Amino acid sequence: MIEQNIKRGMVFITIVVGLLAVVWVVSSAASSFGAGKVSGDVSGYIEEGHRYMRLEYNINAAKEAYEKVLSIDNDNKTALYSLARIYGLLGEYEKAISTIDKYKDVYPEDDRIHYVAGLAYGFKGDLSKAEKEFKSFIDSEIVEWQGYLDLAWINFRQGDFTDARNNLEYAIEKYGDNIWLNTSLGAVLIAQGENDLALDVLQVASGQISALTKEEWANNYSFNDPEKFESEISQMENVIGVNIELAQGTGSTIGVAKALNSTFVGVSPNGYTSGITLAACGGSDSCETITCFSPQNSCGHVGIGSYQSCTISGDTQCNAQTPSNPAGYGNTCFATNSCGNTSSGTIGCDGLCGATPPGDSCDVFAPSISSGVCTVGELRAFNIVATHPEGSDVRYGVDWNNDGVVDQYAPTEGYTTSGSVQTVGNVFATEGVKTIRVRTEDEEGVVSTFISHTFVCSEGDGNALLGGDGGDDGEGGGGVDGALVAQPLIVQSGDSTTLIWATEGVDSCTVTGTNGDSFNGTSRTTSSGEITEQTVFTLNCDDGAVTDSVTVNVVPVFQEI
Repeated sequence: MIEQNIKRGMVFITIVVGLLAVVWVVSSAASSFGAGKVSGDVSGYIEEGHRYMRLEYNINAAKEAYEKVLSIDNDNKTALYSLARIYGLLGEYEKAISTIDKYKDVYPEDDRIHYVAGLAYGFKGDLSKAEKEFKSFIDSEIVEWQGYLDLAWINFRQGDFTDARNNLEYAIEKYGDNIWLNTSLGAVLIAQGENDLALDVLQVASGQISALTKEEWANNYSFNDPEKFESEISQMENVIGVNIELAQGTGSTIGVAKALNSTFVGVSPNGYTSGITLAACGGSDSCETITCFSPQNSCGHVGIGSYQSCTISGDTQCNAQTPSNPAGYGNTCFATNSCGNTSSGTIGCDGLCGATPPGDSCDVFAPSISSGVCTVGELRAFNIVATHPEGSDVRYGVDWNNDGVVDQYAPTEGYTTSGSVQTVGNVFATEGVKTIRVRTEDEEGVVSTFISHTFVCSEGDGNALLGGDGGDDGEGGGGVDGALVAQPLIVQSGDSTTLIWATEGVDSCTVTGTNGDSFNGTSRTTSSGEITEQTVFTLNCDDGAVTDSVTVNVVPVFQEI
């Protein structure tokens, strides 16, 4: 278990909108570490570093003191551990990681360094290494709830909301709930679309922050400036309020981060929320140039800038600009095998297509398809099954508009047992002959040929188009109708959705989005442009003869300071 003085030594770093409180632990436990070669100069510099960290809130001066220790005693445990954390607080992640590696080499038995390493890799954007370090930390004998909280933070940034939720719920069950675990769990539940449950959890967090005293806050954030405790509590309460609005569906935009309008002496927030920076010259009247960082782009990259500290007001903004995402980032791309089968992917942070060509075995395990009667405007189910010759697990790719591109997988995640039936469904907006295509894919990426399934869709008695609000059921309107759908309805910020629309009895249609998209055609399947906030897409045919709309939301974004 982590000693109580470590828990009391946490520096305030929080996440708005998604509020996973990430903790750089800068604790008085460092003073209890054994030093390598202790001399008068070494012990004096260590005490000097402790004084700057705990009393004068001057992190740069503390860094200089600990670096002087290492110039005398290169393996000093206290200095190595303290500098690893300080470099992380200042955003000098390569230095932090290098120092952590040296600490691991010299003191391999001390598992607490895994926590510091997890934070360094997490803020640097190397999420896989951060995940590994936090898992090593929680597997050690000194585990506390903070390890699960920050592992959940990494899970969330990876888009793994299920693991994030599991880690938070486990920590609550094992250690009891608290304001940080509850607020973080609420954000994860919003991302999973479970707003009612999120609201219950966040209301508990709201009660906890309302009852929180300055003394209790000081016990957890003893290295923050006491003069800022009241404003920090108020800001955290405000963040919980933003999350509650999101859970209630009353927030302005799910993806908008609300900035905390304060600086925290002793820690450089790196501008991850709003470019807020820190006056770190320890009360001097002189000015100095401080390096600061912009908010992250979708790939975790930040811009570097600067500001003048100490003799100017505390609300001075960092001049760093958030870098653009790589060209085409998040757009759909394709790869084709020798059989002509296509797999889709997205363009990643390296600017390359993430699609892998399907394998070249095209006919061995083609699926069979069965379905019932197709009625316009009603959901029609299709049963798909295939048997893999080696018994491998499979999934089925469905091409709803017969264009050779998979629009949906069944199951939507992972694979199913060979020979088991998967059911998918779709709503068809117009009557007539329809053709869909389905293929099988195994875990090695080997795919079958597409199997076509043709059927007739007819009008049913009293059936209106799902989601359609245009036309007048054919009376006086020449039998016009149409529908617009989006798949999926919730996306990560910067991603796109697939728009599908079909109409009858009209001559021309446009689909426009509040993100600036505009498409033409009476029937079409296409990818939207980049979606960074709640976006409404509207179908309009023949000057309002047929209209429909669909709303796509953005999941909450974790952002730290």
